[in-house]
Amino acid sequence: MLNRSDTDIKAVVSYLAKYSIEGGYLVPTQTGLEKSILDAHESLRKFFKQNSYHDYAMQGQGGENKVVKQAFILSESGWIETSVSMYRPSTKAGDPRIWISGLNRFANAWNLVVLFLHEGSLYVFNVSNPSIQKQITDDQSVLSTLLKAAGNRTSRYEAELLGLLKEISEKGFIPSTTNADSGVGDTLEALLGIRRNSNRAPDYKGIEIKSSRLNSRTGRQENRSTLFSKIPNWEISRLKSAREILDNYGYISSSSGRPALQVTLKHIPNAQGLYLAFNDVDSKIQSLFRHGERSEEVVAWKVDELENSLREKHKNTFWVKAKTTEIHGSEHFHYVQVVATSTPLVSNFSQLVDLGSIQMDYTISEKVKPDGGLKVRDHGYLWKIAPEDIELLFPPPKVFDLLAI
Repeated sequence: MLNRSDTDIKAVVSYLAKYSIEGGYLVPTQTGLEKSILDAHESLRKFFKQNSYHDYAMQGQGGENKVVKQAFILSESGWIETSVSMYRPSTKAGDPRIWISGLNRFANAWNLVVLFLHEGSLYVFNVSNPSIQKQITDDQSVLSTLLKAAGNRTSRYEAELLGLLKEISEKGFIPSTTNADSGVGDTLEALLGIRRNSNRAPDYKGIEIKSSRLNSRTGRQENRSTLFSKIPNWEISRLKSAREILDNYGYISSSSGRPALQVTLKHIPNAQGLYLAFNDVDSKIQSLFRHGERSEEVVAWKVDELENSLREKHKNTFWVKAKTTEIHGSEHFHYVQVVATSTPLVSNFSQLVDLGSIQMDYTISEKVKPDGGLKVRDHGYLWKIAPEDIELLFPPPKVFDLLAI
């Protein structure tokens, strides 16, 4: 239903992220507004539960189990106190429902209604309303003022690691430890005395370190950043192994002459017909294959497992940027900048997959073993984000110039 919104959700996610705010979203139908009843879809239920606001899974069916809480809805003149009711009807499976009292006076069908929490209360605004849009562009508006108060930025253990990175930066260009794309990260981790780590706990005293190259011409990062690696949940997937994925959707590599599948998936089909989609009903992200008008599932991940990986990996992250040059045929790095982020907005993950901002790379290939047999290797199912979208997933970062501190 969210994809039928008349307003760009990505822009709203970016706006809230500026204040370190996670949001919940509703797109009411005409029938829902007329009957004063809306579906509490999976993403909204997860948003409430993760923020300890309400857990529909623990709620009984019937009117006697209805939960009513204080809420505030934004009008042109300011915040108006109202109430929000959450319940599960007695009929059938008791599909979760929500209603914000008076919403039909402030929203039309297919408007994008945004919900956020502050000091235990629910705040609601209709971002499709032109007068509310004016408040978004005004840092001193009633809306922006409350979002500033509700936002929360956290940063830990920065000074020590920044000091070490400054010492490394002062050495200038340093030869790469490996002749590979991973050299920029491998070299920095070697200098810091960190064993290479692709899918476990954060690297340095709770701080994850991600390194990338800066374009020598533009001075900007152009490659996507890897958030984490996460294998599919084979129990809920149609295919049950990397071998099955490769056999069904691989191609013959021009370099090795062996089957491979080294491609990027996003919200629209790639050249192989593979793409990602958020299944809100089952709360999973699916890798799908489209052939003509038909789509079939390849594998899937549970959304909460992906969100947990993001939360655990990136509580605090230093995104270290390096200039590059070639000296005597070897790549050298000069680490010059740190972008520090904290507390990812995990509720944004599914929406960003649907928007194409978060993508996943297959890295599967067939290799010949020393005894002549064949084996399938994968270097991870890599979830990545483009540098221009990083602030959609993390609160506003702190930027440190290692040459100036």
